[in-house]
Amino acid sequence: MTEDSSRKAYMVCVTYVPDDGDTGALVDRLQAFCKGASKERIQQALENPPFTFRRMNFDSAQNAKKDLERLGCAVEIREGAGAANPNETVLWEKESQKHQMRLAKGVDADLIKKNIEIFSSSNAAVEAYRTLRTNLLVRMKEKIGNIFLITSPAPKEGKSTTVANLGIALANTGKKTLLLDLDLRAPVLHKYLGIDNSLGLSNVMLDNLSPEIAISRTIFDKLHILPTGPLQPNPAELLSSSAMPGLLDYLSAEFDLVIVDSPPIIGLTDSVVIGSAIGNAFLMIRSGHSSRQQAVQAMRMLENVNCRILGAVLNEVDLDKTGYGLYGYSNRH
Repeated sequence: MTEDSSRKAYMVCVTYVPDDGDTGALVDRLQAFCKGASKERIQQALENPPFTFRRMNFDSAQNAKKDLERLGCAVEIREGAGAANPNETVLWEKESQKHQMRLAKGVDADLIKKNIEIFSSSNAAVEAYRTLRTNLLVRMKEKIGNIFLITSPAPKEGKSTTVANLGIALANTGKKTLLLDLDLRAPVLHKYLGIDNSLGLSNVMLDNLSPEIAISRTIFDKLHILPTGPLQPNPAELLSSSAMPGLLDYLSAEFDLVIVDSPPIIGLTDSVVIGSAIGNAFLMIRSGHSSRQQAVQAMRMLENVNCRILGAVLNEVDLDKTGYGLYGYSNRH
């Protein structure tokens, strides 16, 4: 099924500005398209094309293109994130606003709360997330940092569900918490929390956008999310970018805790790259799904890049057989 173009994000790129054009009219039009961008920055961009600016939907991008072409500019429209060259200026709408809540179109906040497990499941599930939260906070006393990767050997182990619920559990204690979605292949965290994904990590990495603008608050107090943003064809390269350590340092300083979602380990390099950068990981194991061999292989792959396995989360335990509740947690020493 082809995604509706009205729900995608687009970049408008101005590749040529006429020397004898009406500069005043161009500045006025660009200020209308990029509310929040200063007149000085727009004038600098006009003097050094190409430059780009972000629009939220296809119709707005087409209208901007037509208006600027009438003023003599050459304009092209790009889907998603990614400037054509690293020297290209990017003008962002609402640049000065930090950590705004960007709910996706048509989102029902009450329905989100009902769908998030910590609000809708049995007491056993809620208590299990609190137990995981407690264990994580205890491990933090070992001064191992405040960024933690949640990953698994194989797909569909419950990583994203656990990341979302753990984040809420941490935020409920008053901790300023960020959920960082580094699953650049099949992201779902933004869907769980009802956040628009047209702006996120890929814009920070490729368009030099400040993380402050890409991070969104959520309907849960103290809980924030940095979604993936528009997906890119080279996720492993994006994750290993030289800009990633600086971003992680910024997030570590800005938030009390950062919980990271990722793709499965086996068969992809992404989580190994992420684990190497973060250094701390919890391993999700779905009962009856992952084999012992897969779990051991995943652990070794992370340990080979000096990523500590702080614990394991056993998911979907059979209540009739164990009596331990919906989720189990075990420390690995």
